Amino acid sequence: MNVALIGYGLWGRNLARVLARRGWLAAVVDVDNDAVCESRRAFPQAQVGTCLDALAWESVDAVVIATPPQFHAEQALIALECGKDVFSEKPLAMNKEDVRRLAALADERGLILMTGHILDYHPAVVELLRHCTTGDVGELRRIETVRTRLIPRSPHVSVVYELLWHDIALVSRLIDRPLQAVSADAMVDPSSEAKFDAETDGIRVSIGGSLTQPYRQSRVIVTGSEATLVFDDERDWPEKLQRFGREETHEAVAVAATEPLAAELAHFAECVRTRTAPRSDAAVAMETLAMAETLESSCLLPQ
Repeated sequence: MNVALIGYGLWGRNLARVLARRGWLAAVVDVDNDAVCESRRAFPQAQVGTCLDALAWESVDAVVIATPPQFHAEQALIALECGKDVFSEKPLAMNKEDVRRLAALADERGLILMTGHILDYHPAVVELLRHCTTGDVGELRRIETVRTRLIPRSPHVSVVYELLWHDIALVSRLIDRPLQAVSADAMVDPSSEAKFDAETDGIRVSIGGSLTQPYRQSRVIVTGSEATLVFDDERDWPEKLQRFGREETHEAVAVAATEPLAAELAHFAECVRTRTAPRSDAAVAMETLAMAETLESSCLLPQ
C-alpha cells in the first residue's frame, strides 16, 4: 500500500512515523513550507509537496488525511473522486450531509472510507468493550470520561470536536442509543473546557474535558451492577485497564502493549487489501457526529 499523507502537523508526524515504519509512506503534502522541508529530512524516501496533486498520482493507492477538521470533508471528497481509498482523522466531516455525501461516493466507487477513531483500536478499550458486551460488568449504570490537555485551542472547532470526540465515540459504542436529558456546564471558556451530563434509559453519562489543564488525563470509568472498569491511558500498560468487583476485589486486566495508532493503520491496510468495511466506517462517524451535536446543542459552544 502506497499512501499519500495530507497534513504534517503534530498528529501528522505520528501518522508519518507509523506509515514509514510499515513501508507505506509514499508522499507527504502540507501547505506549510517548513513542514514540507522537515518531512523531506525525516522521510527522504517519500515524495513531498505543497499541493493536492499527489491525490491523483497513479503510484498512490490510498490517502491519509490529518489536516485541521474543517478541511477533512473536502479533501476526502477529492481523494475519493481520484479513486483513492481514504483514512481521515476525526471528525470525518463537520456535518451529517457531508458524511452522507462521502459515504455515498465511496459506496458508488467501491472505495474504503475510514475515520480515525483510535480508541476503537486501543487494546485496553477493545478489552473494556469485550467485558461490557459479555456481561462481566452486569447491567450498565454509569459511564464517566475525563480528558485534559494543555494545547492551543482551534478557532474553528469547539472542545467537543477538538478533544472529546474519541470519548463521545466510545460512549456511543457502549450505550448504542441516543443521549437524553443532556445538561451542560461550560467552565472558564466554553470553547476550551466543558462538562456534559446525560441520562439514557437509566444509564448516567458524564463527559468532560479541558484544553487548559497543565496535566494530562485520559480516563474512562464504566460502572455496572456487578463490576467497575477503569481505563486510564496515562498509566503504564500493566495498569491501563483495571476491574473492581462488588466484593472489593481489584485486578489489573491483561492487555497487549500494542500502539493504538499502529493497530488502527494496520486495520486500514487490511481493509484496503481485502476490500472489507472498516470498524470505524462512515456509519460510526455519523453516530458519533449525532451524539456530538446533541452535546454541543445543549450549550452555546461555537462550531
